[in-house]
Amino acid sequence: MASRKVFRCMACGKAWKHAELAARDDIFGKPKVCPECGKNVRIISYMQVRFENDFHGTAAMAMAEIGRDGFLLSPGKAGRMRVTLCGKSGCTCHGNLCERGTQPNRLIIEPHADGSVFLKL
Repeated sequence: MASRKVFRCMACGKAWKHAELAARDDIFGKPKVCPECGKNVRIISYMQVRFENDFHGTAAMAMAEIGRDGFLLSPGKAGRMRVTLCGKSGCTCHGNLCERGTQPNRLIIEPHADGSVFLKL
């Protein structure tokens, strides 16, 4: 599983990779301030997760935000995974993320009402 870190502004929502922030001379050494609005920046770590559907023979990967107790997939990423893994309306081959069969990461999938999905270790 690959991982990466992203800096996200809490006020304006803009995100930068670490290399993009380090390349800017005006904020070098101060990656905790947004260069756009001057507000605090939060460090977000992501981990690549993979799910498979052995009925259709499909697999999908996404970058999930690392949290305290597991990973969080946004509603958009969860929807793209569902379409990639099955995508057929009315199909009953799958679970919450359209996964089926033994998964390589063995994460527990907990869907939320807003469409996001929490993945527990």
